[in-house]
Amino acid sequence: MKKPNCGCFSVCMDDALDVTSQVGGVGIVVRDECGQFICGKAMSFDQVSSPAHIEALAGKVAYNLVLEHGFRIARLETDSLLLVQAIHSIHDFAVLLRGFYEDVLHLFAQLSGCTFTHLYRDENYAAHTLARWALNCKPCDVFFTSSPHFLEDIITRDCK
Repeated sequence: MKKPNCGCFSVCMDDALDVTSQVGGVGIVVRDECGQFICGKAMSFDQVSSPAHIEALAGKVAYNLVLEHGFRIARLETDSLLLVQAIHSIHDFAVLLRGFYEDVLHLFAQLSGCTFTHLYRDENYAAHTLARWALNCKPCDVFFTSSPHFLEDIITRDCK
């Protein structure tokens, strides 16, 4: 994990999808400039139609978390290259994906102090683990104010 600049928060998001049951899980992990866990969110969703659908839902959950907790200066990160590309250039994007991403794109446009970047899956392991946990614990809608036990080793390793 690349640590954010001083005074900035890292908001990592990821998702997991069981295509057969059409159930998705979202994991959001917020860290400070030292890489320490600030808070997290795990949420599951039914009737998820595609990877693009669950990625858009992850974006909406992250957006709401940023607003609700006042993370005005944040680096939002995802391993979904399609979502990052959509955020940066909706007009060049395929019409099919635009339907999933358009709402979240308009939401993120309102976050003037935030940047939106891509990171590789191995840099997003904490959020991915939380998303898998949400998928397996459905129904799930949990807000964490301290690192859950199953993330502690990942958070500690990332802080080194």
